[in-house]
Amino acid sequence: MKKILLLSAFCLFTLISQSQSSIAAARSSTINSTVIIKGVVINGAEMGTIRYIQDNVAGISAFSSTLSSLNRGDSVQISGVLTEYKNLLEISTTTTNPAPITFTNLGMGITQTPSVITTPQFNEAVEGRLIKFIGCTFSAAGTFSTGTNYTVNTSAGTFVARVTSSLSSLFSTAIPTGTVDIVGIGSQFCSSPTSGCTTGYQLALRDINDITNSSIGIREYNEMQGNFSLYPNPVSGSIHIYSHDIKSFEIEILDITGKILRPKKINEHEGTDVTGLAPGIYFMKIYTENKIPILKKFIKE
Repeated sequence: MKKILLLSAFCLFTLISQSQSSIAAARSSTINSTVIIKGVVINGAEMGTIRYIQDNVAGISAFSSTLSSLNRGDSVQISGVLTEYKNLLEISTTTTNPAPITFTNLGMGITQTPSVITTPQFNEAVEGRLIKFIGCTFSAAGTFSTGTNYTVNTSAGTFVARVTSSLSSLFSTAIPTGTVDIVGIGSQFCSSPTSGCTTGYQLALRDINDITNSSIGIREYNEMQGNFSLYPNPVSGSIHIYSHDIKSFEIEILDITGKILRPKKINEHEGTDVTGLAPGIYFMKIYTENKIPILKKFIKE
């Protein structure tokens, strides 16, 4: 009887120790430990072998050729060894832990909505998750290729985007020249230190549908555009307004979401000092004598 009780206790301990964890809990587990997670797949074959899995709180990558049958939107339970590759946390098979990844496809899951973030929020907290940046411009021109980092500018700073596979519909397509919104997956590639790196975060781009015309909360008005110009533009110090027929007006400075950064004031002949703004895209809202507001875009270097 004592042996039976001991065996039962051991089996119960085994079941508890190998029970399913939330992805957030799995991410805090010890490297080389076995984890079991459940979530929704947020990419498919367009990113090659890797699959990213997300639940309501966190995300994580899983890397194995056995996962090639999983598609975006599949609900899945995955069991495997927790590893790190260039500081990207993932469930993977390694030479040290060759145990294969196992999974169960549970059918269609709940579609994951990307979290809108700004560049200062691009860190470990969003690694493995579907995220979105608004009001973006690419520094590079030409066409997308694989194995290339692309610098993307926003009003809050810059970040790096990357096409990870030639299977993506972005491969060989034109890099946008205007302002766009971008959805992708938070990833990381940092060789040193081998663990605990806080840099190297990359937005892994999925396909062409994840880059859309910007949905920023403001736009430039067509009315009276010819009456105003801003110079210099791009600007690093003071920006001036030129109008050939309107002399008196007030101005506000807004970011790309429409938030007022500088309250309304009378335009000054010496220009408006913008040295305190971070590099990025901004708008000057100009109120004329008849109170019709005009929006003009400028770039802070």
